Amino acid sequence: MNTLENPGFITSTGDRLLEAAKSVSTRDLRPELERFRKAHQAFVALDAKVAARREDQHGTYLDHGEQDAAAEVLIDELAMSLAIDGFPRLSPFQGLSTRTPVALKKLATDQQSAASISLALAVQKNKKASAKSKVIAKKLIAASRALQAAGKKMSTAQNATSNERRNRDLLVREWTKARALLKLKAKFLQESTGEGVHDLLFPVTHKKPRKPVIPNPVEGPAEPTP
Repeated sequence: MNTLENPGFITSTGDRLLEAAKSVSTRDLRPELERFRKAHQAFVALDAKVAARREDQHGTYLDHGEQDAAAEVLIDELAMSLAIDGFPRLSPFQGLSTRTPVALKKLATDQQSAASISLALAVQKNKKASAKSKVIAKKLIAASRALQAAGKKMSTAQNATSNERRNRDLLVREWTKARALLKLKAKFLQESTGEGVHDLLFPVTHKKPRKPVIPNPVEGPAEPTP
């Protein structure tokens, strides 16, 4: 089913209905009202879980961004250090990686992490690389693995949020059906007893009619002057 675009509408509509039910006699509506109350409470509870999952998901986005930035800084530092070591300035990863620093940073994060680790391992084995470059390479390996872990956490959080959202949205059918059954019963009772239980539970909001737009009269050609 499609994702519910505005869960707040469901929550606020149900809250108003249950609040209105406190001020009217609902003895003859008890089964329908209880069914709706349960459906509404279940929806609200799952919507709260969705909100909590979404907060966790947002946190993983921020952490992933920080790890991504840390890895990118180390790629630049390694390129600069290797250039000082005597590697080509325009292509400091030559002989160590098939990618330039710019191309490496443009890869998707999982590909960038794998390529960065491969590059760093090659630097550590290269006799021409200085001790400083090898230290930076070691840091790059750690940063790339941290980026991989952050990516997994972000993916897990996204899936958890999607699952909770799907479970919540599946309750919409019962919520709308329970509300409709309550509304039908309230309307039947109002017509049978003359009591305004339906109008109290389901008040009609009248919209102000729009003022008709009167077009300006079309001016004809000017009368010729005699």
